[in-house]
Amino acid sequence: MGMFRVNIRMCAQSAVLSVMLTMLITINDPDILSTLDSDCHKDLHAANTPRIISRRGTNYSDGHYEFLIPEYEFNCTNIHEIELDKPLKPLGHGVSKKTYAGTHKGRRVAVKMATMEELYSKKCIDDGLDQSRPEHICYRLSNMKLMKEILFVQQLRHPSIMKLLGFCLRSEEMKEPSLAEHGLLAVYEFAEPLLPSHMKVWPLKKRLEKAVELFDAFDYLEHSPIGSIQFPDLKLAHFLWADNRIKLHDFDDANIKEPICTDECGQYGGECVNNQCLGYAAKMNRWKLNFEFSRYFFPETFHKDVPMLKEIADIFNTNRHTAYDIGSKVSDLLDLLPSIEAKTGPLIREQYLWFIKPDRQPNAVPLQSDLDNPKMVH
Repeated sequence: MGMFRVNIRMCAQSAVLSVMLTMLITINDPDILSTLDSDCHKDLHAANTPRIISRRGTNYSDGHYEFLIPEYEFNCTNIHEIELDKPLKPLGHGVSKKTYAGTHKGRRVAVKMATMEELYSKKCIDDGLDQSRPEHICYRLSNMKLMKEILFVQQLRHPSIMKLLGFCLRSEEMKEPSLAEHGLLAVYEFAEPLLPSHMKVWPLKKRLEKAVELFDAFDYLEHSPIGSIQFPDLKLAHFLWADNRIKLHDFDDANIKEPICTDECGQYGGECVNNQCLGYAAKMNRWKLNFEFSRYFFPETFHKDVPMLKEIADIFNTNRHTAYDIGSKVSDLLDLLPSIEAKTGPLIREQYLWFIKPDRQPNAVPLQSDLDNPKMVH
């Protein structure tokens, strides 16, 4: 797809974004509005920082993060051509939207939409409706959260962020499941769930490669065109598997708000600037990333053969180093891995052995029967 560089002043001139922002102002959500107002007076790509963790074959730009808006494949003129899987069953859902699998000209895609069945809308209706509070008011929060996600992803570009293929904004309609009539739809690349059972059987080399990619993504999010992005509820469910990568999705609760400065800011590794504790958001992201991924990326079963792996795990655990610094150390270890494995042999042991039967090789793909009926192997 063609890409064109955009000056952020155009944010006030884009018809689609203007409609979205009008609806967002109605909801009066200051977090998302703050990502766009002050920055409309400068080029977003000029604020980007050239910080890419160098790995041979993995660099994806000229060394600078740039603000780019793609020419989307899907919009209101063709989004109805996507055929949703039948029977209609969501791939996943949260408190405000659902995701459905579909096919377009033989290609698998994922379609997100807000529905009346989600928690936000149902609670609003259950609280009571009257003339001053008509039903369509209850659609707005769920739609706003999906629009917020579209706006966030539209301003970001990284191979470890789920790719937005297009969207359609017609109205606030949420009852009609038809793609030809539903009010707000977003189309993403198709992805599979990221399962712990898969990560547990990865050889060490693959674990480290995926760690480098993920640290690079969180370094990008810390220095993104719209500011340091925080995910208050970051968990494993926010990650999917596509194009041989771990990819981040679900930006509807993301924000760029650093907390107000206090005496404890320095203890959290932040820096007080204009009464804001800068660095806090990135630190919280790393803390949650450590909680979800350290056991898979740096498992203890490899520490004896690879002492440097334990050092990296300890550094990650202290949360005193940036994603860029940790990713660089992992990258260095990847460069040393061939010489390490020349002495130890291929490092393919799993962190957990509960789904490896004695008569099967450790590097074999686990059978579904093993996963359905796990047995501890001694």
